[in-house]
Amino acid sequence: MADPTLIPTFSTLLQRFFVEHLGHQRAVSPRTIAAYRDTFRLLLSFAESKIGKAPSRPRMWPSSAMQSAWSHAPRE
Repeated sequence: MADPTLIPTFSTLLQRFFVEHLGHQRAVSPRTIAAYRDTFRLLLSFAESKIGKAPSRPRMWPSSAMQSAWSHAPRE
């Protein structure tokens, strides 16, 4: 089994996604990064309200919570 101290946390992975992937690899604008950040905040808040716990391990969220989030997403 992998050493748990070497496994990055969900917040670390999100931070890397915003800084390294979007900021450096994809070279998107700071406004795009802010929009992605705000969207994640909304999703994580919604998921927390649905499952009643902090979203530290999304893999453990019930699929119904995620399906509910997408059904509340605005449509064009």
